[in-house]
Formats: sequence, C-alpha cells, structure tokens
Amino acid sequence: MFKGASIRGIFVGSKGMAQRLNAFIDQHGIKPVLDKAFPLENARDAYAYQSSAGLFGKVAITL
Repeated sequence: MFKGASIRGIFVGSKGMAQRLNAFIDQHGIKPVLDKAFPLENARDAYAYQSSAGLFGKVAITL
C-alpha cells in the first residue's frame, strides 16, 4: 500500500445466480470455444498468442 495502490470490487452476482447459471450451462451442454492448446513446454508461446490479434477463443496449456 506504500505505492498508492487501490483496490476496487466488482459485483458478479449472488450465489443463487451462479447456481442457476451453472445449472443452465450443464442442462444445455454449453462449452467454451477452445482456440488453441499449447504443451507446457510452449507456455511462453501460449501467453504471446493470448495477446495477439488472431485470438478467437480460449487458450489452453496442457500438462
């Protein structure tokens, strides 16, 4: 805190809203769009790709 940093909270919804959202996702089989997966050895490439203009969906690092 000596650097003058501040903390701000955001409203993300209630526990009930999260439970209803999770039930909806499960019921309808919604899956995230996986753009590209990188092996752990190429984690630097994954982080670079995440910042690129070509990014469309999620970037995964596989173990």
